[in-house]
Amino acid sequence: MSDDKLICSAHALTPAERRNVLRFFRFYARCKVFLNFWRRRPGRNACEGWCVASLAIARAQPLRGPWRGPRTSF
Repeated sequence: MSDDKLICSAHALTPAERRNVLRFFRFYARCKVFLNFWRRRPGRNACEGWCVASLAIARAQPLRGPWRGPRTSF
């Protein structure tokens, strides 16, 4: 399952800003590995890089049925 993130900005990101955003999401994915291990929730976590918003939006799927909140208690 993909969980694309849309990065919004008032201006185009510089190459350095884009690298920093990717660095953050790679770190976030590593943290999620440990969190999901602790929660006993298997699955892959990774940051696969940067794509244009239109590709992420094209992958989006409408929610089927009402949303009942997260399945994991926090």
